[in-house]
Amino acid sequence: MKSKETIILFAIVVILGAFIYFVERKVTTTEERSRRADKIFRDFHRDKITKLEVFSEKGKVVVVKELSKTKEKKGEWEEGSLWRIETPYNTPADSSSVDGVLSEIEFLDEVRRIEGENAKNLSKFGLDKPSVKIKFWYGNKMVEMLFGKEAPGEGIYLRTNSRPDAIFVVRKSSIESFTKEPADFRDRQLVSALSENLTSLKIFEGERIRSEFSKKDDKWNLQCPEFGNTQVRASKKEVKKIINELTSLRAQKFLADNPQDSKLSEFGIGKDSINVMMKDNKGKETSLKFGNKCGGETKGSEGVAVFVEETKTLACSSADITKLLTKSYSDFRLLTPAEFDEFEVASFEVKKGKESKFKIKKEDEKWLLMTPTTKEEVDGDSVTGLLNFMRNEKATSIIENQSELLSLLKEPEQQSYEIVFYDDTDKILENVFLARTNTSSFLFKRGNETSWGKIEGTSNTPDYWELFTYYKKNLVEEDYYNAKMFSAEGYNPPFYHKLIKDEEKSQWIFESPKGITPDSADTRETIETLASLTAQRFVDVKANLSNPRYGLVNPAWKIRATFSGEEKDKKDSEKGNENKEKERKYELIIGNKTDNGFFAYIEGGKKDAIFTLSEMMQKRLTRKLCDRSIFQVDFSSLDTVKIEKGKLMEEFRKEGDLFTHISGTGGLVDTKKLAEFIHKLETLRIDEAIAYGTSLPSSGLNPPSLKITIKLKKDETTGETSSKTFIFGTKKMVEGKEKIFAMAENQQCVYMIDYDTVSQIGI
Repeated sequence: MKSKETIILFAIVVILGAFIYFVERKVTTTEERSRRADKIFRDFHRDKITKLEVFSEKGKVVVVKELSKTKEKKGEWEEGSLWRIETPYNTPADSSSVDGVLSEIEFLDEVRRIEGENAKNLSKFGLDKPSVKIKFWYGNKMVEMLFGKEAPGEGIYLRTNSRPDAIFVVRKSSIESFTKEPADFRDRQLVSALSENLTSLKIFEGERIRSEFSKKDDKWNLQCPEFGNTQVRASKKEVKKIINELTSLRAQKFLADNPQDSKLSEFGIGKDSINVMMKDNKGKETSLKFGNKCGGETKGSEGVAVFVEETKTLACSSADITKLLTKSYSDFRLLTPAEFDEFEVASFEVKKGKESKFKIKKEDEKWLLMTPTTKEEVDGDSVTGLLNFMRNEKATSIIENQSELLSLLKEPEQQSYEIVFYDDTDKILENVFLARTNTSSFLFKRGNETSWGKIEGTSNTPDYWELFTYYKKNLVEEDYYNAKMFSAEGYNPPFYHKLIKDEEKSQWIFESPKGITPDSADTRETIETLASLTAQRFVDVKANLSNPRYGLVNPAWKIRATFSGEEKDKKDSEKGNENKEKERKYELIIGNKTDNGFFAYIEGGKKDAIFTLSEMMQKRLTRKLCDRSIFQVDFSSLDTVKIEKGKLMEEFRKEGDLFTHISGTGGLVDTKKLAEFIHKLETLRIDEAIAYGTSLPSSGLNPPSLKITIKLKKDETTGETSSKTFIFGTKKMVEGKEKIFAMAENQQCVYMIDYDTVSQIGI
């Protein structure tokens, strides 16, 4: 048994050994050699090439593979190692150009082969004086390739010392990759520094420093001698823009290596040039000097002459970035209150002096108010508003003078409001001081900075240091079907209505004013608006209700409602008989108008704070709720139609499917035309009810300009007859549209109708 196990283990070792040998050592297998049978180099492995030499009429180029830092101690190479040119200059090589040569060698196909005695006469094939000579090394082993004369057809003769008994014909096009200019093998990347590693950047104009940037804790600071060497925050975005442009500079054309001053002067590089000095986190410096504009190698391209001190290379760059480098100091200054990625912020804290007012933290994609005992969800949109304000709003001016600062502050003590932003490790991302000015603009400063930025704003921009700013916007969460009473009272102009719900009929009726049928759709929409009332934003605490700015002491409207039954937001465990019987009363006070809304406060709501109510909600809650479908008529029950217009009057009776004149000329009437008139009348939809009662000054309803009376046939069940009378008044322009006043004699409401709609009836 033990012998059998030993054999199995031995077999496993052999298989693993073979795997390591053929795969890890990358030795060509028999199968691979079979696939490469038509290739000149059947055992070629580009990752093992350590040196490449190309000689042609364009010159000689020698490139070597640099040791990878991870393998440097062992003297090994690995895939992705860098190439460097040794001859004709000492400089990094362009990896894509080297790879192009190696690919051409690796996939070089044999078109045909010459062997035996015919292959010994090298001069016959031009191989004694080859036009192109290539050498490449596997460690210490050298392989040589010689290209001779052109062969009949589209080929060229090739001989290699790896297969010395034959001369090969290969595609003539393959030689193109080997006959490049030496400069084509150069790495066109002019700067080796990585943008993310830079910690310092200085821009000079001659010997004068224009701007100086330094990086600390992933923040860039800006220092400028013109402003007394004051250090302020620089815009990371603007600094990165410069650094990315500098570190991605590429040569369109190489102009000189180790140039003399006279050569530099020829391209406008001298003592008054724009110079840039960069330093990375390891102290390595890179210096660039910029000169005149220069043309690239392609038509229409234009760059700028640049001298790289590190490599002593003068080149025509791929882009002219001197305009970017010579921007003014203020262009680089960070003008927003903060600079962080929105998704970096995991929490923020509002402080006044050393006292923490509140802290809000993100957990499971929700923002929560953190207290010692509870966590309460806040409004995520308001937090997003804060983050967007900090990242996007820009200062329109900078205030350096302390007396000017105090003259602008609404309340000097507000200077101490501080908002601190943290990442998910509680590391401080930014701390910003905010204050509101006398003109409702904002002032801000970061950390230990002494100057303040001023952001022009409006009084409706939230006070981001107040807790109520982050309250959830839902103030009422009730079910429409639990509503029992709704009333609205206006004071300028005065109006009042109150509706109660008839539980038996499950419909709303007017308690005041009497004699009005409510519009079921409008009534439901209005009550649902209150049942799901939301604030646009919160603006102040309840204690400041008397502030005349809000107009809530003598309001424009008061809306009241009563609900009973289970509250919409109660959990099942909280619901019970006691809750079902409990009445919940709400009183909404609507005050002065503000931008896109009204100041408001609701008694009984979820938050004791003053807020703004949208204009749309205000219009829904304060509209007249008269039935807007009063013109509906059952055509089949029609008896007579009377139309009165001034002194003119026409009356018709419906008999069967025909109409006849009762008054006027007599005789038959165009039934189709009159039926169309009745149909248009019954589908007429009123825009809005504008007043309760039977008259309205300037409405032209008494006397009316038009009166239509429709009588219906006697009801067979009750024996009663009914009629509807509609009257129309004068026209009036409302918001650029022509309207007409109207009412029904049995409905104590004055309506406004689009005149174009009325005129289409054909009266």
